[in-house]
Amino acid sequence: MKSRTFYFIFLLFLTSTGAYSQQSSLLRISLENTVDHIQTQYVMKFAELVEERTEGSIIVEFYHSGMLYRDQEVINALYTGKVEMAVPGTWHISAHVPEISYFLLPEFFGEEREYNYEYINSEEGQRLISRIEETLNVVIPGDWLDLGHAVIFTTKRNRIRKFRDLVGKTIRVAGGTMNKRRVELLGADGVIIAWPDVPYHLRKGTIDGLLTTFESVKSAELWEYGVKYAFVDNEYFPQYIPMISKRFWEMISSEEQSILISTWNEIALEQREEAEKAQIEARKVVEENGISVFYPQEEDLNEAKSMLMEHQQELIEELMY
Repeated sequence: MKSRTFYFIFLLFLTSTGAYSQQSSLLRISLENTVDHIQTQYVMKFAELVEERTEGSIIVEFYHSGMLYRDQEVINALYTGKVEMAVPGTWHISAHVPEISYFLLPEFFGEEREYNYEYINSEEGQRLISRIEETLNVVIPGDWLDLGHAVIFTTKRNRIRKFRDLVGKTIRVAGGTMNKRRVELLGADGVIIAWPDVPYHLRKGTIDGLLTTFESVKSAELWEYGVKYAFVDNEYFPQYIPMISKRFWEMISSEEQSILISTWNEIALEQREEAEKAQIEARKVVEENGISVFYPQEEDLNEAKSMLMEHQQELIEELMY
């Protein structure tokens, strides 16, 4: 991983000194996740392949860990041309395209990942993709990346074994009004906090837990900040959407566009399978580091979903207004 980091620093040097041809197009990619995160690793691989396959006609500057922009900010940066590509989570897009929050509604609570895929590939899902592209002035070059099911993690004095144990707890969510509303309907106090700030809030005790994935907990080693328990309720299935600035897209050749599309879809297919394996492996790692894992009883889970579904129409109306 260190060699890859050096590689991109070297690219920055070459770009700043004019060592590349003036005919090259600069593709700046901004991610919020750390370098060890599976999303970062595969987008990094995409960046390397793009430079290789375009033979340097596209030069990539790669920024991870929110070094350039946090995902809450990156959509505006894409729109204004301050960055050419980002891969934000679906939950960050809801402020701009409220319909994206459909994936966060109770209908998707507890469902398998295929439920997301089927919706995206449906006519309604394709209309949603077009809506995102038109609203944000971006191109979505291919399949979305998977993260894995988001579940509740809590600190030492806040063990969750049943949904009623969530009552009164302060739970961090990544973003998206529907994420916040869902945990609130379950009895918790939902707060939106950017990922880089999570360790600080855990250490200060301003949150009792967070909604995230095993892989994210592992990559940030959150057991070092007091995370002690996992409650595997599969609240929703987070995915990341690749977005390329339309301004950049129209600057490059049709051949370069084809390379970006084919390379992205190749990486996305590989990443989806590895993401599932990574979540399984991450669970083992977090357990080895002292995090106890609990699963809700089927009856408890069904009752929670039924309760949430009673609010679905109300939540849809909130999305639209």
